[in-house]
Amino acid sequence: MTVSSCYALSNHWDDARARLSSLEQWLDPATRDCLAARGVGPGWSCLEAGGGGGSVAMWLTEQVGDSGAVLATDMDTRFLEPLAGPNLEVRRHDLATESLPRERFDLAHCRLVLAHLPERGRALGEMVAAVRPGGWVVVEEMDFVSVAADPAHEHAGAFMRTMAAHDEVLQGHGMDLHYGRSLFSELRSCGLGEVTAQGHSRICSGATTAARTWQLTFDQLGAEMLEAGLARADFDVARRMCDEPEFSFLSQTVVAACGRRP
Repeated sequence: MTVSSCYALSNHWDDARARLSSLEQWLDPATRDCLAARGVGPGWSCLEAGGGGGSVAMWLTEQVGDSGAVLATDMDTRFLEPLAGPNLEVRRHDLATESLPRERFDLAHCRLVLAHLPERGRALGEMVAAVRPGGWVVVEEMDFVSVAADPAHEHAGAFMRTMAAHDEVLQGHGMDLHYGRSLFSELRSCGLGEVTAQGHSRICSGATTAARTWQLTFDQLGAEMLEAGLARADFDVARRMCDEPEFSFLSQTVVAACGRRP
């Protein structure tokens, strides 16, 4: 498949808000725990890069309080703009090509952003430069190596073939499906200290938030997945499996990497 620079999971899609909401419900608890462990609190200045639906940015505003400030950026700010307030600034920004304020933030965070960017190394460098000495950079990305359907399910093959088509489409748009495993070395190569990285995956059932996220992702990418050669019957079965409580699958691994600027 020819690589396209167009982001495959655009917020222009009709059900983009629903997909982002499912991701937030699934991933936010672990994100909040990770950021809280960095000590974020009253008076902090925070960057939420690629803010998406805004749930993490809003949580950060609660932590930093009236004496702190949060800057939430995205290439498409349609879901962020209604959230702007006294301590939440929203800015349209391309992390891959545009600069950030230098040494302004105590914390810079992004989730599921860098793996989609062709200039991900530059983007990470911008986040590091935006943090003041002693501040934290936290990056969360997925590694799809762990995704697997329960082999005992009669339609496990259809789900895995659908996943293979999903992977092909995203790779065709330039996404690194295994970027999560690179984060530890990437943060160290940027000169950060106290670097740690931890990944987590889960056994998830159908009819859960995680399964709904997959279903919405299949819907958004479906036309391209079928064009890539996926059989319509496999697509329909995999989509239906996401509604079945008796179906289970091992999720992708979500890696959270943290480093501190000396």
